[in-house]
Amino acid sequence: MASTRFLAPLLLLLVSGAAAAHVETKLYATSPRAMTILGQDMQDYTGDHFVFNGAIPWYPYSVDVGVGTPAQTQSMALTVQHGESWVLWSEHCLPRDDINPNRTSYYRNCSSGSFDDVKSSSFAYNETGRYYGSFASGREAGVDGFVMQDTVHIGGAEWSNTTMGLGTWAELDTGFFGLGRPWLYPNGQNATGSGQATMLDQMVAHRVIDSPAFSIYADNRLLLNSTTGGGGEATRREIGSILFGAVDRSKYDGPLKRIQASYGRDKVSGSSWERAPGYFANVTGFWTRDAAGKDRPVGTRGSQIYAAVNPTFAISNLPSDVAAELYRAVGSVAYLAYVNLKAVLCDRIPDLRGSFGVELGGAGGYRLEVPLRDLVVPPEAFHMVLKGRWDGSEGEKYCLLAVQEEARRNQYYRYDYQNSGPEWVIGSMMLRGTYAVFDSENMEVSLAPLKAGGGGRAADIVAFGSAGAHAPDSEFVGYEECFVKSCQKKEDEDEKNGGLRVDVQTGLLVSSALAALGFILVG
Repeated sequence: MASTRFLAPLLLLLVSGAAAAHVETKLYATSPRAMTILGQDMQDYTGDHFVFNGAIPWYPYSVDVGVGTPAQTQSMALTVQHGESWVLWSEHCLPRDDINPNRTSYYRNCSSGSFDDVKSSSFAYNETGRYYGSFASGREAGVDGFVMQDTVHIGGAEWSNTTMGLGTWAELDTGFFGLGRPWLYPNGQNATGSGQATMLDQMVAHRVIDSPAFSIYADNRLLLNSTTGGGGEATRREIGSILFGAVDRSKYDGPLKRIQASYGRDKVSGSSWERAPGYFANVTGFWTRDAAGKDRPVGTRGSQIYAAVNPTFAISNLPSDVAAELYRAVGSVAYLAYVNLKAVLCDRIPDLRGSFGVELGGAGGYRLEVPLRDLVVPPEAFHMVLKGRWDGSEGEKYCLLAVQEEARRNQYYRYDYQNSGPEWVIGSMMLRGTYAVFDSENMEVSLAPLKAGGGGRAADIVAFGSAGAHAPDSEFVGYEECFVKSCQKKEDEDEKNGGLRVDVQTGLLVSSALAALGFILVG
C-alpha cells in the first residue's frame, strides 16, 4: 500500500535497537459489574415491563494490565474502535453495596481494579491537562479526568512514560485498553480530548514490538463470568489470547486472507463532527443459507457500505434491509419496543438452522459465514424476561440478537454515541470462529477460520518482520480503494495476487512518526 509503507524505514531509524518479537497475554470475559450501569439505564427506561439478567456484553473481552511502579494490576476492557486508554482513579472507589452496586455516576466500585497515583513512584501528570472519552452509548456513559504518564506492564513486557487517561469520573466500572487509532477531524487534527498517542505506537516507540499490529482470537462462546466460587464472587474465565506484533499459526487454518481497511475518518465527507473510528472494510454482499444449503443473496438497495471489523464490540449493526433478511431466516423475531432491540425466545436457540454470510474487502475478498445459532447472545450472558403476566407466572425469556438494525439509532447499542455517521459493524459474535490480525501501519485486517478443537497444540508464533511488514503467512484478497480526493486509482502490476490496487493516502506520516516517538498530538 502506498499510504504508509515508506514510513517503515523512517520508523526503523527513529526507533533504534533490537525489538522484542512479540508479547502475548490472555483474554478474559469482561466483569459483569463493569457494564452494570448500562443495564440499570435500560431497566429505568423500561420500568416494570422487563427484568434484565446478566450484563450487557457490549465489550466482551478484557486483559490484565499493570500500571505504575510497583505495578497495580487491573482488568481493562479491550477496545479496537478507540485509540485512547484509561484507568479508574482509586480516590473515587467505594466498597461494594448490594443494594446499589454502582452507587452513583460519580463514585464507582472499581470491581475491575483501579489506580492510586500516590503509590506509583513513576507517575506523572501530562501537561495536556483534561481528558474526556466516550466508551459506551448510554445517556451519560463516558469518562472524564486527566492525562497521565506511567509505566505499563502486560504479558511480561513493560514500557515507561506511557500516556493514558486517569478517570476521575466514569459511568462504567472499568478502565479501557485502546488499540485503535485516535479520532481525527477531516483536516487531520486530533478530536480526542487528550491527543494521546495510541498504545500500539507507544509499544513500537519503546521497542516492545516491531510493528504496530496485533492478532486476536476468542473462544467460540461469548460467556461472561457466570460461574461462582465458594465465596460467591464471580470466577474469571479465560476465553482467548491477544498477541502483539505477531501471529500464532497453530490457532487457525491458513493462510490468512488479508483485506484492505481504512481509518473510519477517511470516509468522512461533511461536518467535522462526523467521525467514525475503526478498521472499516468494503462489504461487497451478504447472503443467507438455509438448512438445505440453499443460498439467498441479500442486497443493500444498491448502495455500497463499509463496516467496521471489530472483535471487541459484541453487537453487529447492519442496514435495515440486510437485517430484515437475517430476521426472516431466523424466524419469529421479536421487536422489544421498550428498548428498541430485536430478540428471539431463548428456547429457540438450539433449533436454529442455516447461516448468515458476508464478503469483506471487495469482490473476491474474505467470505465470513456464521451459523444462525451463533448470532444470539447466550442466555447465561444476558437475557430479558417480560413481566406482568396476569397469572403471576414468569414471563417469556428473550435473548438479544447479535445483529441489530443500526438505522433505529438505538442509544443502547450504538457503536459510539458521539458518532453521527453510519455505523455498520461486524462484531465479535460474527467473528467468534475467526482468527483476526489488525495492522495499523498498513491499515489491513487479516482473517482465517479458527482451528477446530481449541487448544492443545504447540504454539507456532511468527513475528512481523519489521515496521510496515505485512501479516506473516498472509495473502491479499479483494481490492484496495481510494478514500481521499487527492489519490488516483491505478493498477499495481507488481502485486502478485492481482486485483485492483489503489493508493490510499491518509496524511498520517508526520503524526505516526511523532506517535512512534511518544510525542503528544494536540489538535
